[in-house]
Amino acid sequence: MANVDPKKGWHRILKRAGIIDLHLHDLRRTLGSYMAMTGASLSVIGNVLNHKDVTTTRKVYAHSAGEAELAARQIAHRMMFSGSIQLGGTKGSA
Repeated sequence: MANVDPKKGWHRILKRAGIIDLHLHDLRRTLGSYMAMTGASLSVIGNVLNHKDVTTTRKVYAHSAGEAELAARQIAHRMMFSGSIQLGGTKGSA
């Protein structure tokens, strides 16, 4: 079997696709950011990305998790104060 250089293959794929300056690690970072923005916990993100210590995950992805939390709070606030939903059942219910 011939020696295969993964970097050469990656660069060939990028060239064919017309993509400039994309690294495999960029895809890893994107995955972690998307997971954080969709509400995955930092420990889950760290496990998926195989971080040995959650501190690494926290340093890199905590801002994305914070943005997701803020968005969730804003949605909840709009729902509670827009009058579009009624909490606690219907009028006259026990």
